[in-house]
Amino acid sequence: MPEIVRTKTTRYAIEWVKLEFLPFDEKFRAVRQRHRSTTPSRCYICHRPFADGEMMALAGCRRGNKLICRACGETLLAEFRAEVRAKDEQERMMAE
Repeated sequence: MPEIVRTKTTRYAIEWVKLEFLPFDEKFRAVRQRHRSTTPSRCYICHRPFADGEMMALAGCRRGNKLICRACGETLLAEFRAEVRAKDEQERMMAE
């Protein structure tokens, strides 16, 4: 039977990143299950499953906080640093 497949792309403007948020362990899962209907078990960006005991990172955006893996958090921080350097370079060039 023919199908129609639609893919929706949503862009999130990340405002901050905390690399060491919480470990993904039984205590975290129990608290999330008590207070929310779902417990995220994968990185929001790369969709890699969290390993038991793995330290999760947290990314903040206007649409809510997102649990991410440390590797994705480090990538976001590197992008933030590159943007800051580019902005500083541009301001320096304009001041000359």
